[in-house]
Amino acid sequence: MSKSSKKRAQAQAPAQAPAPATTVEAPATPAPATTPTVKSAKYAKVDWAGTSVITLNPSPKYIKRGESLKRFNCYKNGITVDEYVAAVVAINQTKALAKADLRWDVAHGLISIAAPATA
Repeated sequence: MSKSSKKRAQAQAPAQAPAPATTVEAPATPAPATTPTVKSAKYAKVDWAGTSVITLNPSPKYIKRGESLKRFNCYKNGITVDEYVAAVVAINQTKALAKADLRWDVAHGLISIAAPATA
């Protein structure tokens, strides 16, 4: 439909009366706070700063390729998060990528991170 035919159709259409105004009262009790969805909780930023140990959980479901494979190869059983981030920075990658990979790999079960055992 062209612009001119739309204008003619609007000009020929009878004017509609405005809808009557309705009032809506606010509920007396506040709405309960919503809980975060599973996806947002899975990727929530966590401060693992040096007190956490990484354990590898191999999975054939997720195959790393390219730059993420280089970062994944920096994982070693028993390495701390800070050591992993330092290893990633040593191969000319950023800390942000290392931390994003940690969150993704934990969420998908490729690694697990726990507090170190106390002696």
